[in-house]
Amino acid sequence: MANEGLNTVVPSIGPCLGGTIELWVDLMVPEVLDLGPDTVFCDIGELLINLPRGFSAQIWSTGSTAEWMQVPDGGMYSVYADDAQGCKVYDEIALDLVECLPAMPTVFTPNGDGVNDVIRLDKGGRGTSALLLIFDRNGAV
Repeated sequence: MANEGLNTVVPSIGPCLGGTIELWVDLMVPEVLDLGPDTVFCDIGELLINLPRGFSAQIWSTGSTAEWMQVPDGGMYSVYADDAQGCKVYDEIALDLVECLPAMPTVFTPNGDGVNDVIRLDKGGRGTSALLLIFDRNGAV
């Protein structure tokens, strides 16, 4: 039975034939579950993968059944889910978490104009201290 629409079948067991049965067949194409491309991220603490809308009954490779999964470390992650038609679908994503340098501002002008008056260092969630040297336009500390 590979034809969509009304199909006629005759069930059989060995040489014994049953009565003719008519069945309506709908061929359903599963929706594509796409977690996105394999990606490299800065390891800044918390990274979440969200299940796209329209999918349910999800089971992540970590065993979680939430609509999102917190990524504990780099690696391959996958999810099985049901699409809106009830078809089982699957996708996986490779995430490479790398240590990135702290974000450093390139301009600091504490002149009271409200633009670049304050400097904040984002250490990327790592470390508890930093050394910051500020030089004037003549190169003096």
